[in-house]
Amino acid sequence: MKLVLDTNIIVSALLSPGGVPAKILNLVLTGSALLIYDNSVLAEYVYVLGREKLKIDQDLRNLVIDFIEKEGVYTITVPNGNPFMDRDDKMFYE
Repeated sequence: MKLVLDTNIIVSALLSPGGVPAKILNLVLTGSALLIYDNSVLAEYVYVLGREKLKIDQDLRNLVIDFIEKEGVYTITVPNGNPFMDRDDKMFYE
């Protein structure tokens, strides 16, 4: 199974390890699913997970980002002209 995860799923997974988002992230971490990402998505993960107000442990954040870079599937996306309601989420769609 291949997944593209919105940043909110990863944030929720790290803040609430017993929740559904954590189960989804666990699929990636255990190799049951492949996480697909591009430069924009990875930059978003790094930026948001680094927000001090979220209080995500820096070591945990670095472990997750390193795992994504090493085990995820990097892709080059091509922007499309399709209208999209939420511009902030368009990168995940593309």
